[in-house]
Amino acid sequence: MIRYIIWISLLFSSIVVAKEDALEISERDLPLTIEVTQDVQVKSSESRGQPRGTLYTAGNFRISKGQRFQMVAIGQEGGCRIIFQDAEHDLSSCPWLPGFRDHQQDIFVVIPGEKVDEK
Repeated sequence: MIRYIIWISLLFSSIVVAKEDALEISERDLPLTIEVTQDVQVKSSESRGQPRGTLYTAGNFRISKGQRFQMVAIGQEGGCRIIFQDAEHDLSSCPWLPGFRDHQQDIFVVIPGEKVDEK
C-alpha cells in the first residue's frame, strides 16, 4: 500500500512539473515574437532525426543569431506559419509549441507581448 501511495505521489508530481515546464501558447496569443539565440538553418527537407536548431519549410534560408520572426498561425501536429523578412513560411515543426519533448528554449526564445517591427 505504501509503495502504491509513493508511486502515485511521484507520478502526480511528474505530471505537475511537466505541465509547468510546457509552454502555454494558443491562437489568442498570436502573433507571437520569437528570437533565435544562434544561427538557425531553415531547410526544405527533413533529414533523419531532426537536429536541434533546424526548422523545415518549402525553401532554404538562415535566421541569424539575434534575429526575430513572428508566428502568426498554429498548424496541425506541431506545425505553424511564421513571417520572417516580410515572407510567410509554413513550418512542419515548431518546437516552442506545446507537445514537444524538447522546446529548444535555449535556441528559440518566445518574447511575450512584443511584436516584430515592420521596416
